[in-house]
Amino acid sequence: RGWANGLFSIEYTETSLFDVSFYYGVNNNYNVVSLNGCNSGERQVCDVEVDLSAYDGSEVDTYFTVTDNYQSVSSKVKTLDVDVTDPIFTKLEHSIDEDVVIFDILISEEVDIEYMDSADSGQRWKNLCRGKDFCNVIKRFKSGQHILRLRAVDDAGNFDEVILDPFVI
Repeated sequence: RGWANGLFSIEYTETSLFDVSFYYGVNNNYNVVSLNGCNSGERQVCDVEVDLSAYDGSEVDTYFTVTDNYQSVSSKVKTLDVDVTDPIFTKLEHSIDEDVVIFDILISEEVDIEYMDSADSGQRWKNLCRGKDFCNVIKRFKSGQHILRLRAVDDAGNFDEVILDPFVI
């Protein structure tokens, strides 16, 4: 089963599109959102954002319909766990010992913690800790100035992001 935070996307192929609708709710009691701006064509993508705060911490059933002038086709109903709450860094400490940084981090929920280092030419997110509400880790860095962005991401895609003060190794 998957997670939902209120952001949904559908990919479809329909050359004579009339409507794309998104349904969400529980016990066959659905809210319906007609998506505006969806285009006809092959492999089209249309997005919708809905407020799922009333379902936070519970489940919601979702599906899409794609309609042309002759018929309506529905996707399978997916039951998703709802999490609309961003994780929060509750403790964020680090110390430097020669060429290593010692991290001591607490988060409000289980997350994956990633970092991006300004000194890296690739500028991509790298794993620091996975699936925990804490992170006590030692990471080695090359010499030079570093500005680290840390991001805590939960299973639903909600996140908190911080930038550490610049440091030199």
